[in-house]
Amino acid sequence: MRASGPEGVPDTLNAEYYGQRASEGGLIITEATNISPQGKGFPQTPGIFSDQQQAGWKRVVNAVHQKGGAIYLQLWHTGRISHRSHHPETPSVAPSAIRPAGEALDANFTPQPFATPAALELSAIPAVIEEYREAARRAKAAGFDGVELHAANGFLIDQFLQDRTNRRTDEYGGSVANRMRFMCEALAALREVYAAGEIGVRLSPFGKLGDIGDSNPLALFTDVVAWLSEQQIGYLHLVEPRANTGLNEEQDMTQPASVAALLRPYFDGTIIASGGFTRDSANALIAAGNADAVAFGRAFIANPDLPYRLSVNAPLNAWDRSTFYAGDARGYTDYPTLPPSPMLDVQGPPPWLAILADEASLQGVVLKAPVHGKTAILEILKAAIPLYDFQRFTYRDYVNERFFMESYRASVDGVAVECAVWVHIDEQGQADSLMIHHHPLPAALYFSQRMWLQVEEKYRELYLSPEEYAALTHG
Repeated sequence: MRASGPEGVPDTLNAEYYGQRASEGGLIITEATNISPQGKGFPQTPGIFSDQQQAGWKRVVNAVHQKGGAIYLQLWHTGRISHRSHHPETPSVAPSAIRPAGEALDANFTPQPFATPAALELSAIPAVIEEYREAARRAKAAGFDGVELHAANGFLIDQFLQDRTNRRTDEYGGSVANRMRFMCEALAALREVYAAGEIGVRLSPFGKLGDIGDSNPLALFTDVVAWLSEQQIGYLHLVEPRANTGLNEEQDMTQPASVAALLRPYFDGTIIASGGFTRDSANALIAAGNADAVAFGRAFIANPDLPYRLSVNAPLNAWDRSTFYAGDARGYTDYPTLPPSPMLDVQGPPPWLAILADEASLQGVVLKAPVHGKTAILEILKAAIPLYDFQRFTYRDYVNERFFMESYRASVDGVAVECAVWVHIDEQGQADSLMIHHHPLPAALYFSQRMWLQVEEKYRELYLSPEEYAALTHG
């Protein structure tokens, strides 16, 4: 929430923030972005309904694309979770005129009691759907790779879905199918601009944020998720029900992550989970097959280089919640990245960078590397080429001779390749050699005969045979 002024225009500070967090092959989902003046519910939040906002977002998109990342715009209408000061000319709207419990933040960041919203007239609903369509058009014009439909956390679409907030008796209320209708129409509007595979949908089943709830949430959300699966959207973004408190309160981390596991059988596409995950819990969720990716919010705010920190299991900066929702650069663009390793403080590029750029010379290379331990090797590789998608780790012991292997994907002069890195470690735990092997994608990572013959004789016995390697990586 750092948009410039009440107009909600992203500025250079926002571009710097998103650019800091962009990385090769990474996906950033933006903060929630208002599709209309009436959809605004919080101060200093950005919009995507004016030319100035569109131009501001284009700067953000360019900053992310320059780092090789992708970025989706999250489209948002807060519905009844708002205050009249954000849109003085019009009241807050909702499916039904039911006042939520709790307080809103007015335009001056002052807590105020929620007001009873106006129930959306049947004749007014098409205009709101058109606002979603126009927001998607502007997102496309700004260069966004896709959009995410915010249907979670007690905001407008969630208010239509759940019967605690939807008491309508027309075609937008009553049955689950009717309560889904508003979401279905909003998604259809987005699909007029973006392909289905370029659209994500965010849901928060069983969440209580925004005084939301349903008499039968399991039946509701299994139907919603199954229908979204049929639409072949790009991904389903599921929020675990831990964020049931206010903006300035921490989540309840004692609850197990259950929503993704519960709804996985109903969705055939990509699931992104979010809501208080750590590196270990995220990896466990993915390993169990209950999600394909995990989104990080607070940790990413505090760690601009979060993907790299997670890849090498480095410590994370602590976040400052008091700076999350307003302010300037403090607590926004001033979080530190990992300091350079002293082992990387060399003149010029690492000695094997030139070799990496020459695919033909990579068929079995042993390089001397004065580095110590697995983390240091990975730091050096990070300095040499953009790394992403860390896949495997293997450790073997051959009569006091040890090595480890990392298989990863990389980009060499803009060409995607798969690499296998083998590091020999002596009895003192010091890495004294580095062997790199790669093939252009999509070739499999096998030791070629040519590579095997080129490896120095004294090192051959330290490495796996082609059969052992194939068994480890494909068994």
